[in-house]
Amino acid sequence: MSKGENDVKTSASADSKKLALVLMAAAFMLCGTYIVAVGAESTDAVIHDGDTGIHDGDTGMIHTTWNSGNCVVTYDSQWMQKDSAGLIQIGDGILKVSGNGPMEDYHHVDHTDCSTTPWIDRAAWASPYYGCNKLIIEEGVTHIGSFAFFCLRFSEVVLPSTLTSIGDSAFERTELKSIVIPDTVTKMGDQIFKDCTQLTSVKLPNGIKELGLDVFYGAPIPEIELPSSIRALNGTFNNSGIKSIVIPDGVTKIASRTFSRCSDLKTVVLPDSVTAIEGWSFDGSGITEIKLDNIKSIGNDAFKGCESLKCVILPEGLESLGSSAFENCTSLEYAYIPDNFKEIPGSLFSECKSLKTIVLPASIESIEGHAFAGTPLEYVNIPDSVKSIGMCAFSSNSLTSVVIPASVKSIDAMAFTSETLKYISIEGTDVDLGFFTFLSTNLETFNAPAINDPQIASKYMGSFTSMIFYESDKTTKVEPVTAGAIGGYTWTSIGAPEKDSVYKIPDPKPETLTYTWMNYDGTILQKTTGVPLNEWPSYEGEDPVNKFGLTFCGWNSVEDRYGNVFLLATYQVGEVTDVGGDDGMDGEDDSPDDSPTDDTPKTIATVIVLAVTAIFIAAVARKD
Repeated sequence: MSKGENDVKTSASADSKKLALVLMAAAFMLCGTYIVAVGAESTDAVIHDGDTGIHDGDTGMIHTTWNSGNCVVTYDSQWMQKDSAGLIQIGDGILKVSGNGPMEDYHHVDHTDCSTTPWIDRAAWASPYYGCNKLIIEEGVTHIGSFAFFCLRFSEVVLPSTLTSIGDSAFERTELKSIVIPDTVTKMGDQIFKDCTQLTSVKLPNGIKELGLDVFYGAPIPEIELPSSIRALNGTFNNSGIKSIVIPDGVTKIASRTFSRCSDLKTVVLPDSVTAIEGWSFDGSGITEIKLDNIKSIGNDAFKGCESLKCVILPEGLESLGSSAFENCTSLEYAYIPDNFKEIPGSLFSECKSLKTIVLPASIESIEGHAFAGTPLEYVNIPDSVKSIGMCAFSSNSLTSVVIPASVKSIDAMAFTSETLKYISIEGTDVDLGFFTFLSTNLETFNAPAINDPQIASKYMGSFTSMIFYESDKTTKVEPVTAGAIGGYTWTSIGAPEKDSVYKIPDPKPETLTYTWMNYDGTILQKTTGVPLNEWPSYEGEDPVNKFGLTFCGWNSVEDRYGNVFLLATYQVGEVTDVGGDDGMDGEDDSPDDSPTDDTPKTIATVIVLAVTAIFIAAVARKD
């Protein structure tokens, strides 16, 4: 070593000793001690800018301690003066918690303000060059306090075998990448890992029974193994990056918002023990399918906005179904509604842009408001059991014709509003219609019993420009008279304003019918035209296929009284041995006595009988 180099080293050593003596006097800091040792004369130059006396290359240590409940928290870090830009941290900034018992809970912390963290000013310095990046909880500690490490930037944590509980938001907004929680932990609070945007791996403790609200909110964790001890999930994965999950047996419900806004979630396996899916539980998630075999209740908005969900099979044992449960499921192609249903809840399938057909069971008594609004439905069967239809129930869809059975006693305002709607037939005489029940600028036929009300147009229809009306004698045409703008309630009458006038819109009487067989997705399987009124055509095609695994069980007819009969394929869960007669009308033979029939089974039976008879005669002849 040269003499010059030795002089520099000696000088630096002397300066370091001077500063060490000055800084050994502990600086009192609120909850503990703060000791700084540097290579030049200064007291707290680590924190403040200006003429600190610290030179490039100088190094030092920071050591801070404070109390937390029954524990002591210690922060150690080493730094170096890099250049005029300031200090940089050398190695890990390590935060340690030691003691016997629980840490303190810090419920005063504001979720939106990192400066409210209990020791943010000591364990995460203001400069981006500093901060704790490793946390060690030592043996003896039993509880991690609520918000204890909120907003600290550590990415690694070591937990002790003595730990039994973790408080709310304990690790919220940290930079944790992975964590192994010991099996001794039996209680975990809410939002523990909320907004841990680098967290991808978590080992949960065996024995934990319940996970709280928003535990993984904002965390990109793709998958996690839930221990068999789990019995309750309470909004646990809301807005997380979870992609697939298996719910363990013993969980009885999926609580509200448990998987809400999990856009990456594709697969969820539910055990038989789950019987309830609460409101908003899968709202906005990315699931493509889900089995609901044992579900007895589904809450409001449970699957709302699941834009990748393609099939919904409601179970036979379902007892309650909330409104908007499948609203805005834009990829939904097929929905199975079991026979025991009595009500279609409000907005149930609203804005389901891929739902082209629906078969309603004969048990349905009410269709609530907006139930099918905004869907591309072209055909719908309204069963004879239906008594009421709610506001906008079938608004903004692709229906061309609607037949209202006599069972319907009330239809609310704008229940059927569609530019494609051309034909309406009301079979009953005492139905209570709301304002603008039928709103379509292309309406051509309104078939209804004679109505003694000259205000029929303003009450029931939004437009009648292309329709023809007749006086009560059904021969004298009446030109519609309007006063006021479309959409207002000021339209006067159809023709003369006399209160005792009776008006009739004639029902078309086609001489032949057109039969169209269709699959659930709107695919036309067969179309037969020119069929006489007293005949039924045979379906010559193969049985329709449901790609979601249901079994074809027959046809459901929708007749528009306009010369068209649409036969919609129906399906059910399980094996089916009989799919109905050749007319395909729900397994019932509605054809007239002289309608053509398929004699193939009868012919086969005849051949068998003749063959057996011939064998018997031959045997007798040989005996003789």
